[in-house]
Amino acid sequence: VMDSNLIFGQYYYATYLYYADFTSISHNTILSRTENISAYWYGLRAYYCNFDAVGNKIHQKSTNITYPYLAYMYYVGYSNASKRSLFSNNELIGHTNSSYYGIYAYYAALDVYHNSILMRGTGASRTIYVGGSSAYSMDCKNNNILNYSTTGVPMYIATVGAYTGDYNNIYTKSSILGYYSGNRTDLETWQLASSQDVNSVSMEPVFLGDST
Repeated sequence: VMDSNLIFGQYYYATYLYYADFTSISHNTILSRTENISAYWYGLRAYYCNFDAVGNKIHQKSTNITYPYLAYMYYVGYSNASKRSLFSNNELIGHTNSSYYGIYAYYAALDVYHNSILMRGTGASRTIYVGGSSAYSMDCKNNNILNYSTTGVPMYIATVGAYTGDYNNIYTKSSILGYYSGNRTDLETWQLASSQDVNSVSMEPVFLGDST
């Protein structure tokens, strides 16, 4: 269990979880440094792990981090193949002038539900990146998936069949809503290419502000 912690600072990794089966990684606040930073920063890094991660806040506090991975999840489902992992009700806010990530999921048997994920900056960032194999698929429902970069991509599916999803809000200020066997410019072309997100929408949500 790793619950209800304030995890602040760390030069390179805020958390580094390795070959573990967690009951819960929940209600933590994970923040980057604002000074003495590295070019790379990992908020939640789970490598060959299983978990339920619920109600976390992962905020990148410095815009000078070039290569952020707010949540890096690699081979999720490896330690306990009978149980999918859960990433739910989390809030992720990041910034990059490069092509880095809100959620990076690779070979991830993972359910991503009810999250708000925002990437800012000027780079070709990916709010959610999914790769690996269709045998380890991400199911993605009821999320706000936002990219405010004019060159960013909210959804980037590198492996056909590794993503299922619906009832999401996928919004971008760029000309590319997502990548699925090619760039997709709007929700309709994304739905046709992926055969997913039939009931999803694309609209800018209204929040009171980052602090709320």
